[in-house]
Amino acid sequence: MPDLPIRRGLQYRLTLAATVLFFAGSLVVVWQLLVLHRELSQREGENMVWALAQAQHQATLLERDLARLRLQQSDAENIHLQADLLHSRLSLLTDGPQRRILRHYGQLDALVPAMAAFEQVDLLQLLIGTDNPVAQQELRTLIAALAAAGNQVMVREREEKSRRLDQLEQWIKAAFAAIGMVALCGGWLMWQLVAALQRQRTNARTIAAQRDALQQTIHDLHRAQSATETYRNFVSLVSHQFRTPLAVIDSTAQRLMRQARRSGGEQSEQVLERMGETRHTVEGLTRLLDSVLTSVKLDGGGIQLQARPVNLAELASHVVEGNKPMLGERQVSSECQGPPADYVCAGDAQLLIHLLHNLLANACKYTPAGSPLDLRLERAGDRLHCSVRDHGSGVAAEELPLLFERFYRSARSHGSEGTGLGLYLARAIARLHGGDLNAFLPPDGGLAFTLSLPVLNKNRDGVSQDNAQACSTAESER
Repeated sequence: MPDLPIRRGLQYRLTLAATVLFFAGSLVVVWQLLVLHRELSQREGENMVWALAQAQHQATLLERDLARLRLQQSDAENIHLQADLLHSRLSLLTDGPQRRILRHYGQLDALVPAMAAFEQVDLLQLLIGTDNPVAQQELRTLIAALAAAGNQVMVREREEKSRRLDQLEQWIKAAFAAIGMVALCGGWLMWQLVAALQRQRTNARTIAAQRDALQQTIHDLHRAQSATETYRNFVSLVSHQFRTPLAVIDSTAQRLMRQARRSGGEQSEQVLERMGETRHTVEGLTRLLDSVLTSVKLDGGGIQLQARPVNLAELASHVVEGNKPMLGERQVSSECQGPPADYVCAGDAQLLIHLLHNLLANACKYTPAGSPLDLRLERAGDRLHCSVRDHGSGVAAEELPLLFERFYRSARSHGSEGTGLGLYLARAIARLHGGDLNAFLPPDGGLAFTLSLPVLNKNRDGVSQDNAQACSTAESER
């Protein structure tokens, strides 16, 4: 899409150039039409034909009067008058624009010799020697030349007029074509301009709507931030306020259980059972408060990552040993590829213990008593992988992306205890260390979780490079 404005600009420039060219062509066509109109309006050919006809008529009158003079039906004075008129007509043909017109039509070379020969005739000889055959022959030659020139001029003038009319028709067609193209290009430019204005208005409305939506989003974000802060403060307050009464309830239950054991009897058994349930409930509420408070601290960046070199293999073994009461009759099958010394990462030991405890507790929850649990450690390049697998019923494949959502509980968790925060906190802790936590379904059943952490690589000063990276990751998470 970035090329679209460039293409549109090129189209505008080309169309504008074509419009200017067609407009210039229209001006040329109009100019040619004006020239042709002027040439057709001058009617020089018709004027030349008239002048030749007048000269021929005058020569014919002179010839007639000479014939009448021989019969004594005319006088010498009339002959002089007719001769003067003929000379004036002939001088008009050879002077000024008439000479140019005769040359244009190609009659000047044919007419000038006849006129020059007639000019050599002595009018006195015509008067006293009326039977002079040379003078009469020159006069007849002049009359014939004038008649031939008039005919040729008339024919050529009609041919040129027809040609000019054809040119006029062609130029008129060209003018209509040029005007049509100018109108077409101008219309296209106008349509493009209107479309551009419409797009500009649409873009302005879109920008205004996006600006309003952005302002509303910013307002909603401020409200959400305020609500989140209120939620965090409320959770922290509730967590701290609930710990004291829960501790009082737990200590009271322990005192009643001690008294019941000392007193003995049937009622003592009931008191021990009820107080045991009470302590179990208090313990569950305490874990819930701890999980919620830890979740709030992780979201708000309240947990400071104390990154130190940690041996993940030793940490996993410590977690298994410390949770034997929770495991009960379940056996943990541990496997570590390579020497345990290769499983050193940069991390917070307490947070990683919390993470592994959550994975082990989740596996115990869905593994029947007497069934094994698998704990597998392996190193792949610069990554450490720790997998915890149960042999329970597993989950549906579409539920895998939802297992790490806050407060989400899968379909298999109905009837079992839990808050829906354990896996969420485990993944948050893993990502706080620059790693990740993922779930997958093994081919032979059950559910497995794989923790991935970066290997600790020390520089020559003995300081971990990944330690700094993990700390920076923790800051970005916050």
